Amino acid sequence: ANLNVLLRSQWFNGHMTSDKIGPATKWSSFHWATHSLDTGFTRDDASVMILGLNSSTNQWDTIVNSIPQNNLDSDLTAISANQYPFLKLDEYVIDDSLRTPPQTDRWQIYYDEAPECALNPSRQFSFYNNPIAEGDTIKMAMAIDNIGNVSMDSLEVSWYLYDRDRVRHNLLTKKLDSLRVGQTIAANIKVDSTFNLYGNNSLWIEANPYTSNHQQEQHHFNNLAEIKFNMSRDVTNPILDVAFDGVHILDGDIVS
Repeated sequence: ANLNVLLRSQWFNGHMTSDKIGPATKWSSFHWATHSLDTGFTRDDASVMILGLNSSTNQWDTIVNSIPQNNLDSDLTAISANQYPFLKLDEYVIDDSLRTPPQTDRWQIYYDEAPECALNPSRQFSFYNNPIAEGDTIKMAMAIDNIGNVSMDSLEVSWYLYDRDRVRHNLLTKKLDSLRVGQTIAANIKVDSTFNLYGNNSLWIEANPYTSNHQQEQHHFNNLAEIKFNMSRDVTNPILDVAFDGVHILDGDIVS
């Protein structure tokens, strides 16, 4: 059996947690301020913990245990952005007398943001051909834009294909030019070997894949694109005509 009921109570403490902050390439500082709703003497108290998302364990670690409310500014440069690309704030407030918790005026973290690229088919996209005959060449081109405020180093791009049985075929991974702020680069692939790929296929392109050359980035969902296409099976044998010096020969004949 289930019981749904609204529970009412008067608590004298509680927590407030921020959204995930980042990713960052460098952490700088934390700033916050509070004020009391009470007049005169107050027993308000507040503190903030700083949590970091560990890139190795994918768990939230407590980096700074307790920052008191009289400490308005904190230096965060000692926190490694490689180990902790994301931070989160957890504020604890208490008032065990009047139950009027201190009010948060601001809490801010300053950091250097990560770059951001995105596939942009509206700028450039081409695909040859759908449907396509087995043995024909697959050709695809896609534009990649830098839509952030930070330049990226040489950008790696991967292409892979899922065949009719949903088996993945890794096609190509290559480095393109660096991607400066506001600039665009073109990612192109040409696949000559397409035998036994008849049926429904999907070609994927992934910018900045999670390889050893992956660069920290704000988002990854806009780095992926799928192009579905059908490949007709080749059922006609080729007709070959072999001649030497323009003459059909018999078995054992001598040729020049």
